[in-house]
Amino acid sequence: MLEKYLHLTQVTALRWMGHYHDAAIWLERHGPASDKVLHLNAGLIIWVATVMVRGRTWGDRRNLWPVVLLEGLNELADYLFPTKWTLSGTIMDIIWTLFWPVVLVLLIGGSGGGRRKRR
Repeated sequence: MLEKYLHLTQVTALRWMGHYHDAAIWLERHGPASDKVLHLNAGLIIWVATVMVRGRTWGDRRNLWPVVLLEGLNELADYLFPTKWTLSGTIMDIIWTLFWPVVLVLLIGGSGGGRRKRR
């Protein structure tokens, strides 16, 4: 029974990752921007959404974890459903995705904690 459930969960997760990957490839091919710009924007959007949902300061380094996690899942999807996967491409995708969130956290100078002050 447990094996059947785990298999179903695995198949469902792979199916969803396949749909996500197909949508990402479509957006990359038909969208108005290159994949580098898509990675830059995705990282920034995820980071801003994380800051808003968590209600922490902009400089809190823990706000970077969802960006890292989601980019890792994106690269896993690229690896599992390859179109033209390369290690160098994966490394550059990670750099492009993390660029603005990391730069902004470093410039804002977070200590890694604290709540944002509300007025």
